[in-house]
Amino acid sequence: MDIGRNDPCSCGSGKKYKKCCLVETQPSQDEFKKHRWSTIQVGLIDKILKHAVKIYGPDAIHEAYNEFQLYETEDGFDTESKELPIFMPWFFYEWYPDPESSLLEGAPEIPPAQSLAESGRGISSDEEQYLIKCCETSFSFFQILDVVPDKSLRLKDILTEEHHNVLEKKATQGVQKGDIFFGKVMSIDDIDILEACAPIIIRPDFKLRIIEFRKLIQMQNKVIDQEVLHHWGVEVLEMYRTIYEALMNPKQPILTNTDGHLMIPHKLTFDIENPQSTFEALHKLCFNETKDELLEQAKYDKKGNFVAVEFPWLKKGNKKHKGWDNTVWGHINIDGTKMTVEVNSKERAKKFQAELKKLMPTGWNLKSTVIESIESQMKKAKPSPADKLDREKEQAKMLENPEIRQHMEKMMKAHWDNWVMEPIPALGGLKPVDAVKTKEGREKLDALLTQFERDAAARPILGQTVETIKEVKARLGL
Repeated sequence: MDIGRNDPCSCGSGKKYKKCCLVETQPSQDEFKKHRWSTIQVGLIDKILKHAVKIYGPDAIHEAYNEFQLYETEDGFDTESKELPIFMPWFFYEWYPDPESSLLEGAPEIPPAQSLAESGRGISSDEEQYLIKCCETSFSFFQILDVVPDKSLRLKDILTEEHHNVLEKKATQGVQKGDIFFGKVMSIDDIDILEACAPIIIRPDFKLRIIEFRKLIQMQNKVIDQEVLHHWGVEVLEMYRTIYEALMNPKQPILTNTDGHLMIPHKLTFDIENPQSTFEALHKLCFNETKDELLEQAKYDKKGNFVAVEFPWLKKGNKKHKGWDNTVWGHINIDGTKMTVEVNSKERAKKFQAELKKLMPTGWNLKSTVIESIESQMKKAKPSPADKLDREKEQAKMLENPEIRQHMEKMMKAHWDNWVMEPIPALGGLKPVDAVKTKEGREKLDALLTQFERDAAARPILGQTVETIKEVKARLGL
């Protein structure tokens, strides 16, 4: 049954329908404006493109595409490129022929959209207004402050620090608070419109790079506005391309152990005269287990003679994680007249030989040292699906032990308790408790911890969950 505007609202509020639920079902004034300008936005695409071909020539888009790719390619415009949603608006509103290198003879040295607006050919006054506003607005990096599903995004321009509220249903899908994107947000008629958006979502921790870039701009400009961003347009594009490359083609990280040494696996093989005497000399390197406890894991021959044993080489404390009781420096395997020692750095390989000379001056001889690349070791260590499942079951069973769970939780708690007091490279060497005292430091910390929250949500481990990171945030007053 249809309800009249002046009838009582069916929700039972006692109000007239026009003053109650009808308001909620009707588009707001801003939504009407958004629809109007979005229609103009779509209609302009073909007009700008035709104008660009006519005035700049058919090769303009190829020249622009090569420049957009920072000349990493010379193949020209790629119609299948995943970056078309960001390239086309950049071509329309940002690109113009470089007077020193362009091969486009007689082309105006302004963006195609500006050229069309100034000519006024075949466009309405509203279209002209839209083009001018877009040309005045620069590309930038935006962080999502809030998402209203299927309705709007609240954004902050990381470079200008301006805030925007964009009514854009599709843009709310697949994103979350803390995400960053590269694009153009244009303000017109008292509303904000998402004119362009790159097809990749940038992780929160990349904000630290963008903040450093902002500091670089601020060294020459007290206030960063749209005019300043236009002046820095090339550098802004370079920053986007650097982040895009890092996300799409991540480089193998430089791995270091907790002592800060470059991780290069070493396998040392020794000839030894006697397994029993070797064990007697070296068992103290595993200080968290007694000699008898280690011998319970040893192997003996049929006559009861000691033959083999494995145990870790430990060091008290941990240089990186103050809450850790010890650090595993390597693994020792005594088997008959052979001993193998595996460590993960050149420094630890040298350290073990020094310890061996001190604890057992004779009765051994270094036979070989095998140095293996991280890539090779990772390839060998990559488990099959069945092995991975078995490992997960084994870990789950191990964690059923209350003592093991308590120990791991204690270690992780100690790690995060100490983290706020330790110098963090991503914070420029500042301790979180010091970084939080400045606006920039708080901004960096928030980005870093937001990423930690996501990592913890995606792969929670004992003692390190989303709640753990939230507690760190609360402790820092974020």
